[in-house]
Amino acid sequence: MTDAIAALDAWRLNYEEWATAEIALRRLPDDLDRGKLAAALRSWWQETSDLLLAAVHLEVHFGIRPDPPIHELLAKLSVMSADLANGNLPVLAAGVVTQGRPRTWDAERRDIGKAVRYVEAVKAGTINDRKPNATVRGNFGVSVLISTEK
Repeated sequence: MTDAIAALDAWRLNYEEWATAEIALRRLPDDLDRGKLAAALRSWWQETSDLLLAAVHLEVHFGIRPDPPIHELLAKLSVMSADLANGNLPVLAAGVVTQGRPRTWDAERRDIGKAVRYVEAVKAGTINDRKPNATVRGNFGVSVLISTEK
């Protein structure tokens, strides 16, 4: 199996998972409690993220346009973008947020991983840095670095 065929198969699987999440979202009862609504919306957003990433991968790496096309999703994102541009929070975004401690952002999780790997590399002697905590704090714009020591 070539990489292009594998990528196309992955795209089709992502599309099916997104379509399933889209149908599930449309079938939610109007009186669904906020927590279950937020969970369903997060699931839809995760499938949307996976689908868009798979589409970009297909086009950038293989020059293949996704099939089936994602016109419906792009139209929905366009409307949401216009809402945001007008200062309004779309329902698909507003319903995702729940009370309590917010989850970490993907970029934040990646940065934490990079910082931990850097400090561990210094401890292992792979990187020579006499003040790795100061380096990490400076590079990531934080004032306090929690110790990774146990």
